[in-house]
Amino acid sequence: MWSVVNSVKKLHINGCSGKLFRSEQGQALAEYAVMLGMFLALLLIAKAIGLNANRALNFVASTLQ
Repeated sequence: MWSVVNSVKKLHINGCSGKLFRSEQGQALAEYAVMLGMFLALLLIAKAIGLNANRALNFVASTLQ
């Protein structure tokens, strides 16, 4: 009788931990997606700043000539 009860408890515990593990994997995947989005946004911002700086420096250079 105890072996049946222990087996049922183990199955229940393993089932719960499996769900927990899967939900943590999904959470980690979502976090990586957010980090990738932030990284891409920073790249676009850096590119925009670089283009504006290039235009400003070209304007100054043409004014000095």
